[in-house]
Amino acid sequence: MSEDIHDTLAKTLAAIRQRLGEGAFDDRRKVLALLADAMPGHNRQLRLLGIAFDHGAVQAIAAARRDQAALEIDRHAQRVDADIGIRKAIMVPVLRAVAYAANRGALPSTYPPSPEVSQVVDQRAAPEESWVGLADDPPPAPTPPPHAAPPPPPPPPVVSTPPPVPAPALVRVATPAPPMAKPVPRAPGEEPKGVGGWLAAWLAWLILSALGLMGYGVTSGIRLLDLLFSDESMIVQGGLIVLPPLLLGLGIATFVVLLLFVRRSHYTRWAYCLWLVPMALLPIFADGLSLTAIDGDTIELGPLIAIPIAISIGGVVYFLRSRRVRNTFVR
Repeated sequence: MSEDIHDTLAKTLAAIRQRLGEGAFDDRRKVLALLADAMPGHNRQLRLLGIAFDHGAVQAIAAARRDQAALEIDRHAQRVDADIGIRKAIMVPVLRAVAYAANRGALPSTYPPSPEVSQVVDQRAAPEESWVGLADDPPPAPTPPPHAAPPPPPPPPVVSTPPPVPAPALVRVATPAPPMAKPVPRAPGEEPKGVGGWLAAWLAWLILSALGLMGYGVTSGIRLLDLLFSDESMIVQGGLIVLPPLLLGLGIATFVVLLLFVRRSHYTRWAYCLWLVPMALLPIFADGLSLTAIDGDTIELGPLIAIPIAISIGGVVYFLRSRRVRNTFVR
């Protein structure tokens, strides 16, 4: 006899938790990836476990005491049923498997089956024969007197044929049109995820900024070397003492944020927001270092300052409020 699928799920989760440690259930992506490798073809259980992760049921059961695990299982199963309509009887075995993996309960197959609504069939005995509805016995035929002539036979019954009834005309009944189907709500697993939409534009902005800083840093370094051998006073006037370290630090920060972006780390959105702050203040630093003077004429800094600040504010709001960012880097 094959092993119960929920027992297999419980033992696999226990092996993953033993391999990754006590905080194994904090990383949803890693647990589901290892579970998909260990249990290929069981996509239904993987989706149910992903829904349990999204509703916080896995973390709550793992953090609960052993005597309170059953209450947490029942509470979160009812919550999933109320939120997205997955029945409690389907969700409870998956949560019991999580409880077994977290050493908060036994295998799911050891629990008694949930009571189902029984169909009561009223089987009544056949009623006994009674006099109700039975015709009375016909009266006895009179006895003919002796030596009497036999009575004439009764006339044959007259059978009347009813006239043919014309068939009724076919009447076309207009069937009402089916009601418009309501839009199916998006499941949690179908939310926007991955590099796409506006997130791709912010990735392109990060890459272009890295390339621009690299090119500008090389240009500033070449100019610094040129002034070292010609006129040292122009180094201070051109701001080349502070500018190269500033560009070096900003370039390192840019490549760190790009590395976190590629690895989809959950620190990415906070690192990106912090990186946008010096990018917004870069024109102000340039003006303070007298980098806006060209042949004695000063460039107006209004548009140069407003555009980077507006881009940085928009980026911070997007990275803190976007569902795509939350599904890509946080979960």
